[in-house]
Amino acid sequence: MSTTNTPLLLLVEDEAIIAMQEAQELTRAGFEVIHAVSGEEALGIISGGGRKIDLVLMDINLGEGPNGIATAHEILSRIDIPILFLSSHFPEDFCRKTEAILHYGCIQKSSSAEILTASIKAAINISASRIPLKDAESRLNLEKELAEKNSLLDSIIESCPDVIVFALDKNYRYIAFNTNHRNTMKHIWGKDIAAGQNMLDAIGSDSDRMRAKENFDKALSGKHFVLEEEYGDEKLARLFWLDYYSPLIAPDGSIIGLSCFVINHTKQRQAELQVENLLSEKELLLREVHHRIKNNMTIVFSLLRLQSSKQHNEDARSAINDAANRIQSMMVLYEKLYRSESLNCLSLKLYLETLINEIGASYIKSSNIEINSTIEDVSLSASELSHIGIVLNELFTNSIKHAFSGREKGTISILARKEDHTLFLEYRDDGIGMKPTPDAEADSDGMGMQLIKILAAQMKAGLTIAAENGFKASLSMPLA
Repeated sequence: MSTTNTPLLLLVEDEAIIAMQEAQELTRAGFEVIHAVSGEEALGIISGGGRKIDLVLMDINLGEGPNGIATAHEILSRIDIPILFLSSHFPEDFCRKTEAILHYGCIQKSSSAEILTASIKAAINISASRIPLKDAESRLNLEKELAEKNSLLDSIIESCPDVIVFALDKNYRYIAFNTNHRNTMKHIWGKDIAAGQNMLDAIGSDSDRMRAKENFDKALSGKHFVLEEEYGDEKLARLFWLDYYSPLIAPDGSIIGLSCFVINHTKQRQAELQVENLLSEKELLLREVHHRIKNNMTIVFSLLRLQSSKQHNEDARSAINDAANRIQSMMVLYEKLYRSESLNCLSLKLYLETLINEIGASYIKSSNIEINSTIEDVSLSASELSHIGIVLNELFTNSIKHAFSGREKGTISILARKEDHTLFLEYRDDGIGMKPTPDAEADSDGMGMQLIKILAAQMKAGLTIAAENGFKASLSMPLA
């Protein structure tokens, strides 16, 4: 051990944020931590002659330069020190590559602080017990010390009230377990367990037993993994568990068994299920709201159409039809939202193509006006689509009413594309265009053009209107 009562750890980790988080957890657990970002820096610290380091936590993958395994080999050639390997995942050939390295196990970075702390303390204590036997007296002293160390290890695995710990040999027989595990097996299976007993025999469900064996075999093959499981006797207690599996690796690199650290995840899982149910209910309610809004708009639309058919005044009929078509653009939006997977976002391409068809059916009917559209598949919010739909409806209305007067044919083109974080919408017709007179400014103050300007400002979109072989309107709208 080091010269103070606080163990000193060397953490070799090339990811600064991960290292900071791990160092904070280890400091809270009562350790002092020195951080090295590379194998070269770790070797420099080891050879620097400062305070004695008690244990090395070695990341396997260290970016450029020597990896963790090579660095560990070089450290052990210089000094006898316990090493624990850390990694997000361990390669399949890890055991073969570390056969000649004396290390004290492998821990996944996703392991809890309790598991990491227990493993570090166990490694330090086991390392401290490796003293040579000189005579019978030293053997007795060693046996006494080992008994104390075993007692300490028992205290360590018993020290975490919410963590279940057990270890099995390659035949699934108990090597060790804590009281939490013994009590839990009694609680969920009604079985008493003992060292040397096959754990599979204590599992009362065939499906749970088969799944447990698959997990044991996976750990015995050298894999480290974490999974959430539900198991237990339905009549006693069937609970959710978070299981951390790791192989037990001997100093020579061979796998001699497996360990598992288990946390009761039932309360958290039940809370998650409750949230999922609430979200599902909210989704159903939102779908129903969209559906009802669309139905109500359909009623208003139909009433306006009926009122329009009764009008003899052409200006009144035109104004009512304009209002009906504005409502139609929102009807299409809520119909698509009701049927989409997302309740807040929708494809611009899907919405505009449907809206263009609806507007075309309402305005153009049997005329020879051709509509060409090129629209990128961009996902936008319901609010953004609503504004774009109203703008497009007003532009169509303007073209149908004014652009093709006295002509049998005409073309309307629509282009929508996304570039970086901006949506570009271009609308043009090949009609008569705007008159280059003061009357054009007066016309632009009509209801339709006012709506376009107001909505463009609300969307923080740039708006340009020009006469280029007809009429052209361009929108550039920033996207979140």
